[in-house]
Amino acid sequence: MNKIIFPFFVLALAAIACGRSIAPAETPPTVPTVPMPETLQADCGAGETCKELVIRGDSQYTLPDGSESPFSGYADPTLRQDEEGVLWLSYSWPHLKFAERRPVPSVDIHLAKSMDQGNTWDFVTTLFTATPIVNPAAPSQTGYLDYEVVNLLPATINGQTTWFGVTLNYFVPEQGGMALRPPDSFHIRVYQADRPADLTNAPYAVLGGGITNPAWNPNSSLIPADMSDADKKHSFGTSPAFTLQTARFI
Repeated sequence: MNKIIFPFFVLALAAIACGRSIAPAETPPTVPTVPMPETLQADCGAGETCKELVIRGDSQYTLPDGSESPFSGYADPTLRQDEEGVLWLSYSWPHLKFAERRPVPSVDIHLAKSMDQGNTWDFVTTLFTATPIVNPAAPSQTGYLDYEVVNLLPATINGQTTWFGVTLNYFVPEQGGMALRPPDSFHIRVYQADRPADLTNAPYAVLGGGITNPAWNPNSSLIPADMSDADKKHSFGTSPAFTLQTARFI
């Protein structure tokens, strides 16, 4: 998409007084002029100004016939650096799954790394993939457990480096897709492993909101203490992120 920036400018005009007088007419002051600046244009899809991100080994999703998909790309990125200077990039990978030939929007979580300060990127692994499940809160409903909005955090605890991961999770029904995600399925999962790539099979804790159905087995609830009782019943968290300060997560 082209972004065009029009600079503001001001033209100051001097008034010229005219009158009948036998005295010599004064020389009118010079009218200042401001040259029209060149229009600036930036294209964030091409050129050196804003290069498109390329992850070797992880192309954007395409439809089964190879054509461009309306639901694809890289999204929700998190960038972290380890003690050896390696950059780790986690991101959402939107795509379509097909249930009885019906397209169902879905999201996986991918992991890439850079060994040259971000100049090039290589795909490492799929951290989390949308999984076919039965909605535990409505057993007659089939669909997928989706992962989205990943966030990574390396931390040193008791002299040892460990990696934490956090994802937003929810249920996507085969009938209705993203538009009919049950609000009571929204929850957050927190993982811990020795390395980023090991988060896939790491144990996790489930954090729910006031609306999260108990069938998702939340270990704790993220409900602000100052929220009214009525609002607490309808609260849930999205877009999780965290940092570590004085051995406490924020």
